[in-house]
Amino acid sequence: MTTEGMNRREFLKAGVGLAAVASGLEVIAGCVTTETPKATTLVYPPLPYNKIQPPREGCLVGFFKEPETYARLKDSGFIPQNLPEIEASKKTENFQGFLETLKKEKDFGGRGRYQIGNEITYLEKALGTKPFIFSLPWPKLYSGFPVPQATQVAKRGIVPYVYAALGSFDSPTEIPGFGPKEIARGQHDGFIKKFAAEASDFGKEYGGFFITTMEEMNGNWFSWGMNANFIAAWRHMWQIFEDQGANHYATWVW
Repeated sequence: MTTEGMNRREFLKAGVGLAAVASGLEVIAGCVTTETPKATTLVYPPLPYNKIQPPREGCLVGFFKEPETYARLKDSGFIPQNLPEIEASKKTENFQGFLETLKKEKDFGGRGRYQIGNEITYLEKALGTKPFIFSLPWPKLYSGFPVPQATQVAKRGIVPYVYAALGSFDSPTEIPGFGPKEIARGQHDGFIKKFAAEASDFGKEYGGFFITTMEEMNGNWFSWGMNANFIAAWRHMWQIFEDQGANHYATWVW
């Protein structure tokens, strides 16, 4: 996959990867090809609808920063979005109480507080090229699709990488009553349908995007990790996206 005007070999040769590490950035980089592999007959067909298509050669290169790094940016106005969430989960015993606590603190999933444009400008100046992908800072499934942030990214000609997180990235503690078991049972379909409907509306206007949920499910460092209800919850969530038309634009990744 390629950045604009730069293939993978040129990217590495230019030392952009080193520059990214030196400037404290995290790099998302992976390679795929539509060419037939030499040692197998396996061929990857084009993806349907408005999903992100793999290019013929090279790499898609994207960037993200974890919340702790964002917090150190003095001019971004960013407040670590997970801190109120972690505190709220400690104070409440059920999901409704958790939401009410966040709303009182005016922190419903941290929506709308972070200006992505400043960060993209910084990346473009630091690297001399824009990333193909930009990962948004941990949107929550219960707070809706991050339309303002994703729109900022899409208007810059960059593909948004969206997380539909179940809880805090910084804590293995599960939000009370909002885990794979409850999702698999359909207890939070209203939140998921809202997220998917907003994702579909975004896709109709701006095109495809990457999305992931319950990542690194094979470890125990996240509340949803190694959970017996993971498969059922993931399938249930995917089906709601399908029913809402969001899968025409969503390219699901692990």
